[in-house]
Amino acid sequence: MKIMIFHASAGEGHRRAAIAIQEALLHSGVSTQDLIVTDALDYGSPFFKSSYTGFYYWCVKNIPKMWGVFYDLLDNRFIYNVFYPIRRLYNAAHGQKLLKAVKSFQPGLIICTHFFSAELLGHARKHKDFDAKVVVLVTDFHPVRVWMHDGIDAYWVLSQDAKSTLTDRGVSAEKITVGGFPITSEFQNQQNQLHILEKNKFQANRLTLLLTTGSFGLGEQEHLLNLFEVVKEHVQCFVVCGRNKSLQEVLQKNQYGYPVRVFGFVDNMSELMDASDLMVAKPGGATTAEAMAKRLPMIATGAIPGQETENLKFLLNQNAVFSCETPDQILEVVQSVIKNRGLLEEKSQATDRICNPQAARDIAQMRLKWIQ
Repeated sequence: MKIMIFHASAGEGHRRAAIAIQEALLHSGVSTQDLIVTDALDYGSPFFKSSYTGFYYWCVKNIPKMWGVFYDLLDNRFIYNVFYPIRRLYNAAHGQKLLKAVKSFQPGLIICTHFFSAELLGHARKHKDFDAKVVVLVTDFHPVRVWMHDGIDAYWVLSQDAKSTLTDRGVSAEKITVGGFPITSEFQNQQNQLHILEKNKFQANRLTLLLTTGSFGLGEQEHLLNLFEVVKEHVQCFVVCGRNKSLQEVLQKNQYGYPVRVFGFVDNMSELMDASDLMVAKPGGATTAEAMAKRLPMIATGAIPGQETENLKFLLNQNAVFSCETPDQILEVVQSVIKNRGLLEEKSQATDRICNPQAARDIAQMRLKWIQ
């Protein structure tokens, strides 16, 4: 059976979910010739892709509160129904190459980890433009209306709450599987913490913090590291700046009274998670799932209004994360954890209830049921 997986470059989590499913499918025996994993936006014009991703990133960077309002409005049934025909025509105009690719490859199963392909292919499936079953993997804890379409054969969601939201909005419960966020195998295994700390010249008796919030801002990130001087006898930090080179350069020049290692873009995030006791990160679906699989407690901060604030609401309701909005609040949490390490175990136990490290494997096994 041939399988196509469509993600989108408007958010890294969509791609990471697709890669995890790809890995699991290949491990389960699907051949590379029978599997295509691709960015759905690549099938549109260069302008369509750049404007689609560019508009999103511009909004969350420059007008995040307005983006949050826009997100909430689109989740309103009346407003969504008003704007859907316009959205449908625009996406259809730029999705013809994608539909042609599906018809040419003739898959038996299509998995969408982003709502653009879900909408386009759900509509085509409803009108019997192809025979493949279409499965939508919702990558956030709250499934907004843009994920829901009449032609979808099955949904994979992250929580029972997400399933309840879909059923309340008219999706048949039989179509929905609660299975968790798919992660790659490297995040399903645990490496020796002491070995990694020694390799990085860190000490075993300190609280090891992993800061991954490059988008948190240069001034605040630098301020946070300076604030940790108050607890310099007790902490050490890994700082991952991603592709924020200016942030990396500034932090690497600074001197701290406690161990700090600053990285740019890394390919060993799994290893850094294994070495750490507490992570400071935005509550995106992929990052949260990877940390939970590692039983690494998180301080959630810098949530993008909309999908990430909804993720945060769910995680707080489950007592699965700490939540902070400022560097000073982060310091307060760190001080509390230094005094009481049991706070970390409380969060880890909470994440155990909502995490499924084997989600990608389970999706690979479900493929046979979906095509029945």
